Amino acid sequence: MENLLDLLIGLALLYLLTAVAASFIVEFGASWTNRRAAGLKRAIIRLLGEENQSTPDAGKAPATEKTSDAGKAPATDDKKHTWAAKLYQHWLIQALHSPPLLTRGAASEPSYIPSLTYAATVLDLLRDALKQPKGQPLDLAKVREKLKETGNDLPPGLADALNSAFSKGIDSLQALEKELAGQFDAAMDRASGWYKRATQRILMVVALVLAVCFNLDTFYIAQRLLQDEALRSSAVGAARLVNPGDGSRSLDDLTAALRVRTTVLDKNVDAVKALKATKEAAARSVNLAALQRLQADNYFDPHQARMDYQLLTTSDPQKRNEAFAALFTPADLAACPKSTQPAGTEPGADAGLCDWLRHIDASKDGPRDAAIVKFSATGIPSSLKGRVLSPQLGWLTAAAIRAPESEAPLKALQDYLKDNAEYSKQLDASLTAALSRLPKIGWIGDVCSQLEWTALFGWLATALMAGFGAPFWFELLGKLVNLRGVGIKPAPAAKPGVKT
Repeated sequence: MENLLDLLIGLALLYLLTAVAASFIVEFGASWTNRRAAGLKRAIIRLLGEENQSTPDAGKAPATEKTSDAGKAPATDDKKHTWAAKLYQHWLIQALHSPPLLTRGAASEPSYIPSLTYAATVLDLLRDALKQPKGQPLDLAKVREKLKETGNDLPPGLADALNSAFSKGIDSLQALEKELAGQFDAAMDRASGWYKRATQRILMVVALVLAVCFNLDTFYIAQRLLQDEALRSSAVGAARLVNPGDGSRSLDDLTAALRVRTTVLDKNVDAVKALKATKEAAARSVNLAALQRLQADNYFDPHQARMDYQLLTTSDPQKRNEAFAALFTPADLAACPKSTQPAGTEPGADAGLCDWLRHIDASKDGPRDAAIVKFSATGIPSSLKGRVLSPQLGWLTAAAIRAPESEAPLKALQDYLKDNAEYSKQLDASLTAALSRLPKIGWIGDVCSQLEWTALFGWLATALMAGFGAPFWFELLGKLVNLRGVGIKPAPAAKPGVKT
């Protein structure tokens, strides 16, 4: 029974690591090609009922299109007359575009649009279609008249949505906005399901490529696990490190450790570990340089980049407040109270951060460009790259950059790096011990002479199993480890007379 459990644990570990590696590649590809944004655009085109109209491919600019310095592409003749194109050119949606982080090309279209933002944009476009003056509330009576017109220029999907809303007795602009937002959420739920299914298929293809490239043959590994006790022991040891089964480690811990191990340079980690908090100007500058080098090894989340860009560029006070709230914690805000003190004189507060707080709260008048420059100088938004491989590392590094003279954020970052390095070292040793017992596992060019044609079935099995995804195998691995008796310990017995 124990040998069977060890076999299942070993195979679950194989599928988990394959799924994690494949997901890295899929995520990178989706981020590089802006696939989420393209899927969102297709979903909006379908929601508006314009999918059969002559429009450029979602998420792709026509070859003849030229981009302006502001990052916006002028519409072609076909594109100008679609509501989806008008929606994406609206300032509310433009504010959600990600900045051109690696090139000087056009800003990337958003991969997420809040439902209320979508509804507000559609109502604004309706106001334009009815030729109502800017700044006036949308006249619902005119909207009803527009729907009754034969051959009106409203997209069929939007017309159906409005008719459905009015049939429910909606008689206020707020209720109509809420209804359109609800319809958008329902459509996005369906689009999300489609995206997950499509991603799972891509994940299996990538897993198959990995299985072929490194001979990840399920049947060969299963045979070796049954025959080699040392291999089973190494596999179980690695499984305990990955998921002890007691909830002390999560899948995020594993993926963060692997990502940091493969992307962060050891010399930059060692440099940050040796830092000491200081208020001396020259040493403080050295600290900032080391922290920013570490930060440059990490990628930042597209949503995070969008919020930074929105904070630095939008002229809408509400959007600035939302972006600011998403970027900073209550502790950050408390460090910079509204006051008439000179910028950055609050004890323990970052000058750039406080300048921006004043700017957004409109508690102090001043040049906007100067505030942007000071805020960028902290290194938080100026070194964003496009995708975060370890969110926790990104936040800890940003916190230390904001306050390089403070001991607490620097120590938190150093403790994280030390724990991560120790975990990665243990995981590396355990997996290396297991791989040493599998002579046929390795680069296909090095082991191809040892392979038989039946390995094809083993590769397919590995790819199919990895296609269930890393969360599935991580959870199952924890259950198997618990079942083997190395998981959750029983709670201590309550002492007499003590309530638990």
